[in-house]
This record gives sequence, structure tokens and C-alpha cells, in this order.
Amino acid sequence: TQGFIFSSCDPTGIADAEVLLIRESDESVVWSTVLEVLGASIYDFSVTVEVPESANSGEYHLEMEAEDALGNAMHTGFHLEIE
Repeated sequence: TQGFIFSSCDPTGIADAEVLLIRESDESVVWSTVLEVLGASIYDFSVTVEVPESANSGEYHLEMEAEDALGNAMHTGFHLEIE
């Protein structure tokens, strides 16, 4: 279990957002959560990632994907290793 703090902003409003944990070896999603952004223009949040017991040790990506009210998509993330 690991906690992370994020912030996202868009002047037109955030339409939807999701945080995903992706195994690098096969690009499969091993955990995800949809955020309740409710059209906010600024959204600060924390999320606790529950790594499933079935997740193998190795390299992963924690990614956030979001779309604004105009349909513009963004994607950001970082690399992490599960031991």
C-alpha cells in the first residue's frame, strides 16, 4: 500500500480522471480508480494504491489520465518498482 498526492487543474473544468497502476512488462492494468472530479477547474486529491497480491515484483508505471470539458486529454505518470 502506498499513498500519493496529486493536483490537476484546467480552466474549462476537468470532465473525468483516472489513476492507474500498469505493469511495464505487458502493459496490463493491475489497479485503477476513477476520480470524482465533478467538473472542478482545480482538483487536489490523494490516493492510496492497493497493490494486488497477484502483482509480480518488477517495474510499473503509476499514471493519471484526464480529460477536460472540451475533450482535450492529458496523461502523466512516473516509474516505480515493486519488490
